[in-house]
Amino acid sequence: MLDSIINHPVTFHRDFSNDRISTKNAIFKKVQNIALATFPLLSLCSTLRTPLTLGMSVYRSFSHFQASLSCIKEKNFSKTSFHLLITTLSTLAIALTILNPVFSSIFSTEGDLVFHIQAVLENLRNNHIKEVLENLAWILLDGLFLATIFYGSIEITVAFVLLQIVSDLYFSFDHFKKGETFEGICSFILGSARLYQALPQMKLLRWKMQYEQEFQGIVKQDPNGFVYLDLPDDMVYSLFSNFNIEGANLPPYFQKGRAGAHISIILRGEMQDHIGSVEEIGTIIPFRISQVQSVSPDGMQGVEKVWFLTVNSSELASVRTKNGFSPRIEGHDFHITFALR
Repeated sequence: MLDSIINHPVTFHRDFSNDRISTKNAIFKKVQNIALATFPLLSLCSTLRTPLTLGMSVYRSFSHFQASLSCIKEKNFSKTSFHLLITTLSTLAIALTILNPVFSSIFSTEGDLVFHIQAVLENLRNNHIKEVLENLAWILLDGLFLATIFYGSIEITVAFVLLQIVSDLYFSFDHFKKGETFEGICSFILGSARLYQALPQMKLLRWKMQYEQEFQGIVKQDPNGFVYLDLPDDMVYSLFSNFNIEGANLPPYFQKGRAGAHISIILRGEMQDHIGSVEEIGTIIPFRISQVQSVSPDGMQGVEKVWFLTVNSSELASVRTKNGFSPRIEGHDFHITFALR
């Protein structure tokens, strides 16, 4: 299942400029430029992100379907195939938003990739070197974003967010140079906001480079049925010390009779209906560190915020599927909680 190999990226990526419609109307063009400069800023808000990208995918799908009909009338079949491909990818992005917004991001990014590849080829033919380099940077961003989803490692996450920041600041300078003040300000604010997002990821990467032990654990099961990947306790202690979050405490799982540092694999409640033993008990499973995140959890009385690392391991998902469970616990990434407040 696709669910078993995707990760939930910590940052958002979409080239809204690919949603631009060519027009000769000066007023519509100005409004469109303002909207396309504002949308990336709005997408920083997680509650606005899904409805915004859904709306723009609908807009992209409809506009390219209309363009494909025009190209068919003109018997321009190369452009027809391009517009139909974008329409298909956008339609898939719309349909999959309901299933999982990450699936939607995959297809919208693939649509962006098609745009950027076509732009590189077209600008090469016209000898527009600056535009070629800009679109090559977008292609690299698209590729890194997809890699954070399908592979997942902190090195890729940091490379992706740093390239986002460089791109935002470059386009900010370019807008100011062209006299597009509003667009330049928006790009500068976007780059600054992404720098703030990047700081904990860079801190995690530095910790990973300094941490000398291997990233692996042993599959264990407690008397209540809870199956987990047992980790060295010093890993969580080291993370807690490294991030030094004001007002935060260590997780409560170091108390007597608790699992200690671990990655949850199969919850006790899930095991109640499970028949038979888990054959993977005692197996050593490696994993990759993907990123650091924090959330305000629902249902955890007295807990305001939780900090955790997401990890990637197809073998952890395999333990679940081989025992009749979904690849992930309620669709969430495997993770290591290291602090709460």
